[in-house]
Amino acid sequence: MANPQGQTVMSNEDELSLFSTANEFYRAAIIVNETKIKPSTSLPRYYLFAHSIELSYKSYLLRNGIALEILISKYKDNLLRALRQVKSYGLLDKSKNPNFHTQIIKK
Repeated sequence: MANPQGQTVMSNEDELSLFSTANEFYRAAIIVNETKIKPSTSLPRYYLFAHSIELSYKSYLLRNGIALEILISKYKDNLLRALRQVKSYGLLDKSKNPNFHTQIIKK
């Protein structure tokens, strides 16, 4: 299946597979973060953590009924847009610091 931008969409993606992949990126980011070669790994660390957040948000939005094609076309890699949407579904309602996600993403 292709989305409006012509990208191939995996039709077998579901919220659990996205969340599992998000966890894999997070674990990889932790491993890279703990290396002793930190100055040369800042960009890969950032990418791994950001992609983990992106997939986590998209997993949550998929779980809340937003179609995968919409997630790809509307949210792409716009973490602030995805964050606003997950907040509207109550993801951070019980968070002690709900603004923490926004602060991290803006950095």
